[in-house]
Amino acid sequence: MLLTRIEKLFITAAVLAIVLTVGFGAGLYHALTTHDQTTVAAVQGPRTGADTQLPADQGTGAGAAGSGSQPASGGAAPPVISRGGTVGAPGGAAPARPPSVPNAVAPTVCPFPGGVMTVGSIVSLSGFFQFPEAKNAASAFFQDANAHGGIHGCRVQYQVLDDATSNTTALSDAKQLVADDKVLAVVAMVSPFGQDTVDPYFANPGGDNAGQAVPLIGIDPYEENAYKFPNQVSVDVPIKDAGAIMAQYAKDHMGFSHPGIFGYNVSQLTAAEAGAVGQFKKLGYSNVDIQTVDPSASQYDQIVQKFKGDGVDLLMWFCDIGCGDRFVQAAQSNAYHPKWVNYEIGYDPRYAAQFGQTGGEQDGAVAISPFLPFEGGGAAASLLATVQHYFPGTPRDSVAEQGWLGAQLFAQVVNKVPLSADLHADQAAIISALNGIHDLDLGLTPPMDMKLGIDPDYPGHAPHRCAQFVTIAGGTLRWTDHAWHCPP
Repeated sequence: MLLTRIEKLFITAAVLAIVLTVGFGAGLYHALTTHDQTTVAAVQGPRTGADTQLPADQGTGAGAAGSGSQPASGGAAPPVISRGGTVGAPGGAAPARPPSVPNAVAPTVCPFPGGVMTVGSIVSLSGFFQFPEAKNAASAFFQDANAHGGIHGCRVQYQVLDDATSNTTALSDAKQLVADDKVLAVVAMVSPFGQDTVDPYFANPGGDNAGQAVPLIGIDPYEENAYKFPNQVSVDVPIKDAGAIMAQYAKDHMGFSHPGIFGYNVSQLTAAEAGAVGQFKKLGYSNVDIQTVDPSASQYDQIVQKFKGDGVDLLMWFCDIGCGDRFVQAAQSNAYHPKWVNYEIGYDPRYAAQFGQTGGEQDGAVAISPFLPFEGGGAAASLLATVQHYFPGTPRDSVAEQGWLGAQLFAQVVNKVPLSADLHADQAAIISALNGIHDLDLGLTPPMDMKLGIDPDYPGHAPHRCAQFVTIAGGTLRWTDHAWHCPP
């Protein structure tokens, strides 16, 4: 049958349409599958066993690591970047091996229901010891992060429980955070009397968390156990190191012949006293006078009279600010004026104003600071401005810096680790990433190294072991030393 011209044209057009349709479909399929593979690779990271690096943010920080005394740059440090909570290490990245997290999403996407990431903490807010500044500083960091996009694309819900200075309450709090609240991590915990009890639980919570350890980031320095568990990272100087650094500083900068140590007779301070006594003996002082007191006792006058009668001319104290107040008042009332080296709790402008006026008992005393002092400006000044914005009147002391640094370190890691809706896989990923961080400078300490077991004194994490000193003079705190002092 012969086809008409019109029929031939129709058949030709139909064949051409079929060819174009098939070609377009094949091209579209190729484009879509190629895009999907690229996205998966970008989110999950390389599948080889080679070490990779967390991307580095730009920025510099104060201080330098090393042994002995090292110069600190102080005011030259740039402001803390609170947007998303990240501040990078200068000159490179923080090496880590990103663990495999099934169904992980990009660091800008929140994998949790409702776009909310739940983080917890235990802080002594009532009872004998109270540290609200740790809670306030970490809360300020998270609130500021939420105002600038959150962390890993999530809004952070920060659940802080009060241990009432009780180890029993602390353990109950820990179980609530893990079993009920399902927190991703515990950040900026300050529970001096509870930590010995909760440390083993967080390391092995059993069925409460399917056997997965919970990351503890930015914990206080008062327990030696804090430096034994691989899931725990402190940002403070270990208290035993602090005692040794204080003794060495006194020898190098303050003339004396008979050192004395005063503190609470609690296990939390035993390590500090041991560090100081051990270093004094290495320096040739075998006559270290040690006096301790029960936290509820009131015999401060008798202790001062004992120190005075023994000829102690240099004193260190290791207790809370209330104890320090009572001890110094007793010294004043007994006309006893030794030289003073105060633990970090004595780094407090209220304490300096009360006892450090010209000619006062603490005029000329020094206090150790495990972080860049606020008087150094830079990152410390930015921290202070943010905390005071959200929580006006928060005490300006090292406990506040600990709380802030814990939140900052948490954000630094979580913003760059692939996460999913699988809580336990995420917790394992965070711990793994922390274990791989090296030479991380967040601006308030020397660069921190968080690899496990690199320090023979601490089988877990001891990322930062150096401190600064601030002088009390004329009722104020003055940063005149400008050096990081490390364990001798």
